[in-house]
Amino acid sequence: MECFRTTGMLLPNKTNLAQTSIRQHLIPLVLVAVLPILLFAGGLIAYLAHEESKDLAPNLKIILMFAVFTSILVMSLAIYLGRNILNSFLKESQTLAISVESASLEKNRTENTIRTLYEISTSIA
Repeated sequence: MECFRTTGMLLPNKTNLAQTSIRQHLIPLVLVAVLPILLFAGGLIAYLAHEESKDLAPNLKIILMFAVFTSILVMSLAIYLGRNILNSFLKESQTLAISVESASLEKNRTENTIRTLYEISTSIA
């Protein structure tokens, strides 16, 4: 199942709608999900390897700081990426709204032209 258009969409006013793809945002989303976990796990493993001969109970504050840092990193990256993704879809929806409005105006103009031509043809006949 594809979740994106393969090409831009040609609108009624002959402008090309930019392609917004979920796939272009997939790599950053995966990085947000995986990178902080790897960072936390790697930092924790390095710290535990360094402190393997000592008692870890007094060092729980440092482990907790690793966890807090990781959670802050995850939240900030998620907010940043969420804004970017929402902005790209917002731009596409605004473009679609403008194209729908222009198509509606074009339809009204065409109907008015047809009506005028019909009135002219009935008045001649």
